[in-house]
Amino acid sequence: MAIFTTALLIGGALGLGKGLFANKEAQTTASAIREQSEFQARERERQSSELKSFQKVSFLKSGVNLAGSPLKILEETTSFAKEDIRQIFESGNTRAGNVSRAGSTAIFQGLTEGLMAGFKFGG
Repeated sequence: MAIFTTALLIGGALGLGKGLFANKEAQTTASAIREQSEFQARERERQSSELKSFQKVSFLKSGVNLAGSPLKILEETTSFAKEDIRQIFESGNTRAGNVSRAGSTAIFQGLTEGLMAGFKFGG
């Protein structure tokens, strides 16, 4: 009986350790995904700002008043950029969430596998 209990404890501890390590790795990866999304969103915002500046200069150089259609184009540029940025964050959050949940699952999976190995060894 003592060998069985010891095998379960050792197997459970090793399995839990494996799961905790996998979870830590997953959380690190999820954090990196979020940081990457933030970088991509800032980059898209910068690109949009540059494009709007270029559009304004082009309109003004050609003698076009910024009212009416040109203003509509500038507003659409802003609107498209905002939607792109929203999608970048949404995609990043979804991917990071999936990785994070997989890490949490790894804890229980590791514990279960460790206990089963201990059960087989001690039984």
